Amino acid sequence: MVVAILSAALPVLAASSFVQCFLIRLEEKMPIFDTWAREIFFGLTLSHGQGHMFQICQAAIPHMIRQGGGRIIITASMAGHRAVPLLAHYAASKWAVIGFGLSLAVEVGKYNIKVNLICPGFVRTSMQEREIVWEGKLRGMDPEAVRAEYVSKTPLGRIEEPQDVANAVLLLCLPEADFITGAVLDVTGGAHLT
Repeated sequence: MVVAILSAALPVLAASSFVQCFLIRLEEKMPIFDTWAREIFFGLTLSHGQGHMFQICQAAIPHMIRQGGGRIIITASMAGHRAVPLLAHYAASKWAVIGFGLSLAVEVGKYNIKVNLICPGFVRTSMQEREIVWEGKLRGMDPEAVRAEYVSKTPLGRIEEPQDVANAVLLLCLPEADFITGAVLDVTGGAHLT
């Protein structure tokens, strides 16, 4: 997805770890272990083909240390801390991203660098539109029925918008969030609870 540096002085780095590997079935030719290993590797290193989360953090941290601190906000997924049928490989990659972020928070806290994670839910994106079609085919459902199911699993009663995720990033950038590090913020409208 997008890796955004929000200031020339690099006080904030927002790194996203979205990967588009969906619904691996046992009858596919690639052994499932290879698929899982690839997904975990991509989840930690690739940012939807536009960057390398690990390497970007590695490059940004020395600059943040020199300036006396900063904030790193990593986007994972609600799949990173729950069971997700048909998406075990994807969930495993997001568990890895969360583990990376939490460990990084401990490692760089002494430099006044805060590392937090945001876990979105069912976000209205072109990637989600493709996933709804794929999931519908796999489950023998109409895509609109899949979308309606997502809404029914969201206590706030709607599909999440990209702006909802952006608002959470801004929240973690506020001066009032200066003592927050190692947080995993679910931005799901409550879908992570169902």
